[in-house]
Amino acid sequence: MKGINPRARFEPEEPDRIDVDEARLRWNEETRRIAREQRVSIPDAEQILFDRWREFQRVLHT
Repeated sequence: MKGINPRARFEPEEPDRIDVDEARLRWNEETRRIAREQRVSIPDAEQILFDRWREFQRVLHT
């Protein structure tokens, strides 16, 4: 096989990186928004947001 370097490493393209700090900031903002709009505690708002995320994942993978 000419032209192919068997020692070359295959490095797939890197998927879009998730900025963890940005994701955490958005999660916190959305949690506070839900708590304010639905007049619930922060833990309850986090549970609502988590349930929405779980439902999104379920729909996405069906």
